[in-house]
Amino acid sequence: DADITFLALHGSIGENGQLQAALDCHGIRYTGSGYIGCLLSMDKDISKKLLRAAGIPTADWKTYGIASCTADEIIADIGIPCVIKPCSCGSSIGVSLVKSEAELSDALALAAGYESAVMAEKFITGREFSIGVLDGSALAPVEIIPKAGFYDYKNKYQSGLTTELCPAPLTEEENRRLADAALAVHK
Repeated sequence: DADITFLALHGSIGENGQLQAALDCHGIRYTGSGYIGCLLSMDKDISKKLLRAAGIPTADWKTYGIASCTADEIIADIGIPCVIKPCSCGSSIGVSLVKSEAELSDALALAAGYESAVMAEKFITGREFSIGVLDGSALAPVEIIPKAGFYDYKNKYQSGLTTELCPAPLTEEENRRLADAALAVHK
């Protein structure tokens, strides 16, 4: 009997479109993205395919079934350094930054603990930003600077481990380019 349901769930069913689809089936209005947007954005392989098809730059990647994937295959396809991640987890759960061949087996085992499809992605060095889109407009970019390592689950959720600068220290041109990219991905 509610006018609208405020969604504040975190994790698979709250983010992958399943809950949104169930609410749609029952005619229940809710906040946030619809089930299609959630589904497409939560599956990293689908997301990256859509980005490529739209001409939006994204790091090279390949998706593997964990049962048939080998470290040698990943090294040949993507190289080292790379990022290994489960295809559909959020919050950087199961993600590893692999800097040497010796780290690859542990990274694959970690990702496999969450799901059977894993992604190997070419590592790109650079600054990290997050940009929200609200009502068709890009918000101010936030620069994300972990004090150690990368922006993994621990650095995202444990207080004091990451510095977030908003607005990010960028030139006007950099701001425009990031806003344009965020809007292109959103669309």
